[in-house]
Amino acid sequence: MLLTLINHPTPAFTLVSKADPEERIFLGNVYRQTMPVSLARVAAIIEAEIGIDVNILDLKTLNPNQETVYKQVDLGDLFAIVTRIGAEFEKARDTILNSDWIGFSNHFTFESGIIRDLIVTAHVAGWAWAVAQALRALGVVGDPVLRWWGGRESKAG
Repeated sequence: MLLTLINHPTPAFTLVSKADPEERIFLGNVYRQTMPVSLARVAAIIEAEIGIDVNILDLKTLNPNQETVYKQVDLGDLFAIVTRIGAEFEKARDTILNSDWIGFSNHFTFESGIIRDLIVTAHVAGWAWAVAQALRALGVVGDPVLRWWGGRESKAG
């Protein structure tokens, strides 16, 4: 039995003036090459207490220099540009297909959109089916834990 914990790409925020697009303000810190320590801790506890193998896939550190414009938000005189830092979702495909269980890590509310889109991508692409429960607050029917059943639905509760 293999559980893979996936750390998603991280968002970066930039404010851009509509009047002068060269006028930009970068908001916050972006940690490109650090994995949350809690992910390693969770993996260690699961392996020790439950006795299953745990793998960690960190999409952020897999390709820390890749920047993809994720979305733009009109704020009147400014645009907020949200950039996703890290590997594209496709890099998780084989890991998802080869895992029995998938867990997603989300440490901050502003990251929830990226988690939602990664889950939807995995589900729509047929990499895994989502257990319908959580994420309703995000407008997504699905759960942050996905189980791959080779296309078969689970009869388990």
